[in-house]
Amino acid sequence: MFNHQKYIYNHPHVIHEDFDDEVVIINLKTGAYYSLSETARAIWKAIEGGALFEEITNRIMERFHGNIQSLTQDIQKFIDELIKEDLIRTLKYSGTNPLNQSNASQKNNSDLRKPFRTPEIKKYTDQQELLLLDPIHEVGDLGWPEKKADSSGSDDLS
Repeated sequence: MFNHQKYIYNHPHVIHEDFDDEVVIINLKTGAYYSLSETARAIWKAIEGGALFEEITNRIMERFHGNIQSLTQDIQKFIDELIKEDLIRTLKYSGTNPLNQSNASQKNNSDLRKPFRTPEIKKYTDQQELLLLDPIHEVGDLGWPEKKADSSGSDDLS
């Protein structure tokens, strides 16, 4: 069955950077940041490239080996988690299935593929206060972000 879902990351409040073996994602609305590696990184890269769900699954199957049914379920759970964290959103795709490939390439490259591991999203909230500062409007004389002064006047040292 073809899943007619396409996913895109939630620009502009979600930014990301791809390092050698990890993607780091920051949600500027929540101040949380995330680390994706291995399978999770590969799924994110496919989403970044505008892939449909079936294309994502096929790309993962080209790089990793495992049971197709559990692999597909794990990918869907991971995508659902990315949506829950407001990192990506769903678009309806109204076209036809762009892929009509066989699994021949997977069989020929089976010895080159890594074992599929359930994709994980590692969430960090230790920098939320800093990441939630608005660097455009809340900068000091030196140009660095700074927290708004407490309106109660308790910070007044005079």
